[in-house]
Amino acid sequence: MSEKQAIIVIPVYTTQLTVSEHAALRQCFDILSSYPKCFVKPESLDITSLVRDYPANHIVPFPDTYFKGIAGYNRLMMSPEFYETFAQWEYISSIKPTHGYFPIVYPNGVPKDTTT
Repeated sequence: MSEKQAIIVIPVYTTQLTVSEHAALRQCFDILSSYPKCFVKPESLDITSLVRDYPANHIVPFPDTYFKGIAGYNRLMMSPEFYETFAQWEYISSIKPTHGYFPIVYPNGVPKDTTT
């Protein structure tokens, strides 16, 4: 898979990272250095200090409500707006530094609701 086919999306909701979160980001930027990276963040969050240490190729703000808990984050992950933002890439890998380095790679497209 080439870097033009995939983007690494890193959701952040704070710039006050733990030691393990910093380690996860370092590992992500080292191992996946050939792929473009994008921080997804709340509109109100200034991530200047984070970008200085981890120079992502893209920064995409979304409404703060998506980052106010698990339910909001899940709504973001299920929203067409999220996937339309990354429409130029065939694959999205979501790396969550708060959970360590656990890439989730999936084809770009709005997930289907399988509960109905």
